Amino acid sequence: MFAEGVDMSTCTPRFRLMVEHEDSEQVIEVDDLHEATTHLTPGDRASLELVLLAPLPHVTLGEGGDIGASAAVAEGTRVLRDGRGGRAETSVYALASQPPGARGSGPAVIEGPFFTMRVPAGWQFDTTAAGDLRLTDRGQ
Repeated sequence: MFAEGVDMSTCTPRFRLMVEHEDSEQVIEVDDLHEATTHLTPGDRASLELVLLAPLPHVTLGEGGDIGASAAVAEGTRVLRDGRGGRAETSVYALASQPPGARGSGPAVIEGPFFTMRVPAGWQFDTTAAGDLRLTDRGQ
């Protein structure tokens, strides 16, 4: 968690004690590590599980409202197989370079910061006010 930048002081520890008695097994949620021993008797076998719950940052959405549509701007082309045994030159769009309201249609390739995707023919893509990508099947 340290490598992910989690502040350990914001984490909530949870403990689970798994106790094996001679003829049964018991799982006990323990709020305080020090109370774990109160659930044990001589001869029990036990294991303790620690889970740290870290709060996640909340996503904030950009300003809503009506944004004007504009044509998405391609950054180049790429030759792809067309699904019918041929090849087709296809526009490539960098998602991070598109302004809110940018709109385009497939076939297209969209390159995001963490993904590359193909938009098939008949589909439209738009960037929202928050910079998200929205895909719509236009059924063509």
